[in-house]
Amino acid sequence: MVEDLLFEVQTKLGFSVRVTKNYRELIVAIKRPVLRRREQDIRKVFEEPDAIKEGELIGSKEEYTLTGKQIH
Repeated sequence: MVEDLLFEVQTKLGFSVRVTKNYRELIVAIKRPVLRRREQDIRKVFEEPDAIKEGELIGSKEEYTLTGKQIH
C-alpha cells in the first residue's frame, strides 16, 4: 500500500528499499526498540553505509547487512 509507505531509498548496491509504517512498528516494538524515532538515521545507513556484509541466499534473494556509525 502506497499510503503505508514510510520511506523508500536507493542503496549503494543498486536496489531500492521500501519501509512501511507497519514494518517499522514491528522492528521498533520487537527487534530493535532503540531505533524508535530514528527514521532519518536508518535512511542514511541504507543510502551511505559504513560497511556492507554479504550474507546468505534466502529463497531467490540475497541478504546483506548494512552498518552505520550513526545508528550506534
